[in-house]
Amino acid sequence: MKKFVENIEFIRQNDRSIHSVFEILFLPGVHAILLHRMAHLFYKIRLFTLGRIINSVSKCLTGVDIHPGAKIGSPIFLDHATGVVIGEQSTIGNNCVIYHGVTLGAKTQLGNSRRHPEIGDNVLIGCNATLLGHVIIKDKTIIKANELIIE
Repeated sequence: MKKFVENIEFIRQNDRSIHSVFEILFLPGVHAILLHRMAHLFYKIRLFTLGRIINSVSKCLTGVDIHPGAKIGSPIFLDHATGVVIGEQSTIGNNCVIYHGVTLGAKTQLGNSRRHPEIGDNVLIGCNATLLGHVIIKDKTIIKANELIIE
């Protein structure tokens, strides 16, 4: 519950269009994160299919596709959220803001090494940015809109 309250306050600080806490509860990014946390819990205890089912429901409801294996810090704000894709081995730090259309994806499906980006703390990723491969983004970085970063 503490993380949820932190997340609500973080969103309130980062979105000037919000007029009330109640409004935040209807943002698709909030729903996507809540459902991801549930799916990730099942993924961690090796109930992969259940995690994927929750992921599929979340994708249909929110337009956000976060693999149940992705590790996401708190608080996080998916602003507008639609079209965000976060791959299985992606890690996202704390206090991050991610805009719509962002992809954190793999460059290749081959091998057992890390294939997805690692995002540090206090990072802002602009809309439609694409990060492919094992890219490491340091703390306090701003990635511009439409940026393409490939390993």
